[in-house]
Amino acid sequence: MELKREIRFSSRVSLVISLLDAWTCQAPIGKITLELEGVRTKAVNKSNGSYIFSDLPHGDYILRVNAEHYFDIQVPLSTNLVRMIEHIPLQPLPSYPFSQGATLIRAILQDQNGSPIRGARVTATVESEECASARLMSEKVEKGADLLTVGSVIGAITAGSSFVLRGRGAKAADEWICIKEVLEFQKRLQLQQPLEGSFSRGAVLLPVIQTRSTERGELVLPFRTGRNSSFGVNITIAREGGESRRLLKEVMVSEGAVTNLGTQVLT
Repeated sequence: MELKREIRFSSRVSLVISLLDAWTCQAPIGKITLELEGVRTKAVNKSNGSYIFSDLPHGDYILRVNAEHYFDIQVPLSTNLVRMIEHIPLQPLPSYPFSQGATLIRAILQDQNGSPIRGARVTATVESEECASARLMSEKVEKGADLLTVGSVIGAITAGSSFVLRGRGAKAADEWICIKEVLEFQKRLQLQQPLEGSFSRGAVLLPVIQTRSTERGELVLPFRTGRNSSFGVNITIAREGGESRRLLKEVMVSEGAVTNLGTQVLT
């Protein structure tokens, strides 16, 4: 009798990278490569935009993401943590193939000598509360809380999304928050950092978009509000290294159109 022995080899999943198109909230498009500094192991690519690294020693790593239609990024990671899924949004480049009817702001950044400003950090906050992505449902959320219960959700809220949490009332405070994980069909949001202030029922989550300028000083800010024909946006531009800063208040954006701010000069 011939005896057959079955041998199975298994790999330990060490790290799952979930990439997301920050504009569409879907899997990214185009060619994308990932690598961990100092690691020869290649990630297994899944159709949903996830990449799986297996059998990694515990430790700290630098993840490099190079993408055709998005800004390249470097992200510090650790495999010592219990949570092994990292959600990473990718910001579209100005050359991204936006669909017709996309709501965009475009601009070019230059210095006083007319040279393009590369790597400037750009933050845009939607100021119209009618365009809020969600509203706080809890009667009171105290300082130090890291979990929000929300309702009146418009569009998709994903891990890695940023918002300004704006309280109600004349003296209500604003606080920048970033979503770590989305729970219970977008009804509960885990925050990356605990709240620094307290907020009451009805506080709104206003969308925040963060990007940077290209080598040629170009920038694009894509929005997906879909609720108002026009809305106000505050834009902050800071040069690399924090040398200078410029605030553009209440730029009015038309839904489904490109708002071109032309050349913005940073002194």
